[in-house]
Amino acid sequence: MYTESIAPRAQSMSLGSLIWEGVRRTSPLVGCLGLVATIVTWQTKPDAQIPLLWVVVAGSSGIVLLTALALATSIAARAASRSSPKVRFACRPPNAYANVQVLLLLDPSPYFVQGCLVSVHQRRDERYDVLVAIGTVLTIQENGLIQVGVQWFVEDRDGLTLGLLRNDVRVLKSLSVKPNVPEYFITRAYERNFS
Repeated sequence: MYTESIAPRAQSMSLGSLIWEGVRRTSPLVGCLGLVATIVTWQTKPDAQIPLLWVVVAGSSGIVLLTALALATSIAARAASRSSPKVRFACRPPNAYANVQVLLLLDPSPYFVQGCLVSVHQRRDERYDVLVAIGTVLTIQENGLIQVGVQWFVEDRDGLTLGLLRNDVRVLKSLSVKPNVPEYFITRAYERNFS
């Protein structure tokens, strides 16, 4: 669907940009005509006799505007519902990544930058997410896809690593990758290494 292509960018767009995107997609000519008709109707005096044609044009432009607002709302809602990018693929890393155990390929997201630490969480029993791994964004490809190198598995319950390497759809769907590392994990790692 056409709204899917803008959803990743929509998280960083202003309300005005979303409305304009909605108007642009509902047909620029109809949107512009509706805007002009609305301005002309607004400037008309209340006691003036208005031809039926003007009422139809004003009503049509109102419908176009409502459609544009509904489309903008739809785009924004889809963007907001994607808190973390989908994990598309997992594989063994090439030899160049010596400290990486598993390489993940994620959908594009504006929240990730090259070199940032990430946490990998797994959905358990549809009730809660559990931290299962820590990694780093290795690169962001030209097409926007994000390569994450998983360096430490905090928990490898039920053969998570094997499920990833087999690209088990159930395992991939249960993962969410977030562009931060929980404070408690950093504190625990610091105490373990420096105490």
